[in-house]
Amino acid sequence: MVDLPDAGDKAIGQLSGGQKQRIAIARALAVEPKVMLLDEPLSALDLKLRQHMRAELRAIQERTGVTFIYITHDQSEALAMSDRVAVMSRGKLQQVDTPQVIYNTPANGFVASFVGENTILNGAVDGEEGGFASFRTPDGRFKARPGPGVRNSGTTRLFVRPENVRLGSAENSLEATVTKVVFEGNLISVIGTTRNGVPIVAQFTNGAAGELPQIGSTARFSFDPERAQILVDDRPTGVRTEGF
Repeated sequence: MVDLPDAGDKAIGQLSGGQKQRIAIARALAVEPKVMLLDEPLSALDLKLRQHMRAELRAIQERTGVTFIYITHDQSEALAMSDRVAVMSRGKLQQVDTPQVIYNTPANGFVASFVGENTILNGAVDGEEGGFASFRTPDGRFKARPGPGVRNSGTTRLFVRPENVRLGSAENSLEATVTKVVFEGNLISVIGTTRNGVPIVAQFTNGAAGELPQIGSTARFSFDPERAQILVDDRPTGVRTEGF
């Protein structure tokens, strides 16, 4: 089950990190538990082995039917492996839901900023119409979806994911100076800074980016109101105390 057909006669020192992890899993499964607690089990492994092992763990869980409670600070690991994700901060559960809901519809600013990347604009709601709210910031006024509790909170921020930001003018757009163009193989990120010092990121898949702006040039970054969220966020800027 743990895919170690030729390791039975090896000494411990001959085993790789991934093999040792598989043996630990087999040892825990041998007593046929109803629940297994895994506390950052892959944190000591390199990236490729970690990605392979998380797929193996998921397959073992599905095969055995044992409930895995999996603790990790790696958000991609949490999203890829889980049926349900719980996000904690300051000892309290902030949101418990499917990975898709946690990522696409976060309950508050903490969940949005911890799970994935965002451009974050400070400001205030100054009106609502047709299911959208108007959000006033030093860089302009933008339309976005209001999240839970926004109407009754004085501390709100606008969040938009980098994959939902595009270059060019649209209903929601702001001008920024391009400071970096980051090539990551499958992804390209164009990073800019607004006149008020707010960083904004537009992310594209390689091959879909088109012509990229030059560093130091001025570009318009835009986003769809449907893809932006105004959320309650009462944390001081830069403070993060979190976990999955």
